[in-house]
Amino acid sequence: MIFAYNRLLLSRVIAEPASRSLLRGAGFSEPGRLDRVLEELRDRFNGEAFPHEIGVLLGYPADDVERFIHDGGKGAAITGDWRAYGDVVTARRAFERNRAARAIAANLILSGTPLPEMAARLVHRTE
Repeated sequence: MIFAYNRLLLSRVIAEPASRSLLRGAGFSEPGRLDRVLEELRDRFNGEAFPHEIGVLLGYPADDVERFIHDGGKGAAITGDWRAYGDVVTARRAFERNRAARAIAANLILSGTPLPEMAARLVHRTE
């Protein structure tokens, strides 16, 4: 698995109180430090269980990630890129933005665009 990310954007995600709370509850030792979160996440991928808390780092709402972990994926209001338990309209919009970003990324990959340039283009198009 390759996890490409924008350091500034991901730092903002883990600075959100809901994300930090979820990571702390999942046992991350320093949920506000990006380097430590990424190290611990890497270590968790070497374990037996899939680290579902990666959802917050992928941009999924912390409440949805927490409910998925707690409910074992059952009872979602809508399913798309993730299982959403809250606002269906907001989730649908996010699913559509993700679908558009995947299409753009696929075209950039097929055209041979270098990863740093691809990441910059995707950030600007999906904000």
